[in-house]
Amino acid sequence: MPVFRNAHNWAIQRKLLLIIFATVAVSLALVTAGIGAYELATYRDRLAQEMNEESAFIAANSAPTLAFDDVHTAQEILNTLRGSPAVAAAALYTVDGRIFASYVRSGEPSVTPPARPGPDGQRFTGRSLELVRSVQKKGRRLGTLYMSADMATVHARLTGYAGILLLVSLALGAGAFLLQRLLKRLVSEPLLRLSRMAESIAGGNLTTRVPVESADEIGQLAQAFNHMTGQLALSYAELEMRVQERTEKLTLALQELRAETEERIHAVEELRNRERLLIQQSRLAAMGEMLVNISHQWRQPLNVLGLKIQELGLTYKHGRFSEELLNENVAKAMEIIQHMSQTISVFQDYLTPNKEKTEFSIDKVIGKTVSLIEESFKKQNIGINIVSTGEPQINGFPNEFSQVILNLLMNARDAFLERRVTDAEITVRCWAEHGRAVVTITDNAGGIKEAIIDKIFDAYFTTKELGKGTGVGLFMSKNIIEQNMGGRLSVRNLNGGAEFRIEV
Repeated sequence: MPVFRNAHNWAIQRKLLLIIFATVAVSLALVTAGIGAYELATYRDRLAQEMNEESAFIAANSAPTLAFDDVHTAQEILNTLRGSPAVAAAALYTVDGRIFASYVRSGEPSVTPPARPGPDGQRFTGRSLELVRSVQKKGRRLGTLYMSADMATVHARLTGYAGILLLVSLALGAGAFLLQRLLKRLVSEPLLRLSRMAESIAGGNLTTRVPVESADEIGQLAQAFNHMTGQLALSYAELEMRVQERTEKLTLALQELRAETEERIHAVEELRNRERLLIQQSRLAAMGEMLVNISHQWRQPLNVLGLKIQELGLTYKHGRFSEELLNENVAKAMEIIQHMSQTISVFQDYLTPNKEKTEFSIDKVIGKTVSLIEESFKKQNIGINIVSTGEPQINGFPNEFSQVILNLLMNARDAFLERRVTDAEITVRCWAEHGRAVVTITDNAGGIKEAIIDKIFDAYFTTKELGKGTGVGLFMSKNIIEQNMGGRLSVRNLNGGAEFRIEV
């Protein structure tokens, strides 16, 4: 608030008065609010109970009037509500919702019962309580009783409490003014004199002394101030000597720190260069693996393509060449060429990093990735099973996700070859779970040693022979899933093999 913007610059007595006044005012406000809340809650409960009792009485006495269509008696029964000042309006309705008799408190013509009663029950609406009750006789509903009561009494009482609070606040204001004048003479003026002396000492005059005029806390403060000034004068010379010594030591330490910092910066740069080199080597190794896989995939189509071309030559040579045979071989050749072109497209996607996140199907990415290595894995007697449920979609980088899948599949292949597993089998499962996509890659290569399973995602950690692994593949895979795509990559041993689990 603008009034309190510079409160930190106020005099002490003003701050003390503000604290005292605020404390008392807040206490009074809380007490008044508590009393008001209690009064309001108590009145509401009492009013609801009284309305319930009165409505039960009127409903019981009004049942015969409704049964015998006696409007006059019904009106007299409602007029007995004049003895309940809280009731503002009431009405008896027939069973079909028509007003049978009504009552409005004297002096309030604007208050009228509704044309039709609402559902049975009690409802507080704003500053009034509405009660709707069925009128029954021997279990048969004859009509409906409506009653409305206001809370004018409790509101008047609360207004009185507010007036009392205002009077007490004014009295507190007057007392605060008198207390301010007294504090100024007894506290503020002596402290102000002490402040002026402190400014003189701060200017370098350590010979200044504060006169002691009383034995109270301010006098004790003046004595302590004089003692402190003497100690400052004694310590000043010693401090000058220590500052000189510390300056010399800090200068030497700063020189050593600069040298050490330069060494560490150089080491970090070398580490980053090494990491970039290893990552590049890992990518080149992956490219080599992909080229080998493509060569395996192309060998069979190229053989078929060669045979088709030879067939055309032989049939022409022996006079059996026909347009039908030509069209058939051309169609087959184009099918083979298109398949080879798709292989190149998949390979190109694998090597091209995505710049922006896109929505993609996990099934399709896994299918494309497996198509690159499927032929190679068949020649190595490694089976791959893909089990998908629900075709989960995620938002991320499909080409980088493909690199992760390929890394995990190639790691499983290396484990099979290293351990010479005869019935090698890899199972890739994907499904949606709790709003996330889950992919597991499970093998039967014997699993990972428990002593190293927590380290396999560390940078440069590898269990392969020297020259056969960089220790970067799983590290990169974990970074892609967790840093780039906000997911999680974990591993565990399961049923004689390892299971890598991706959650995105």
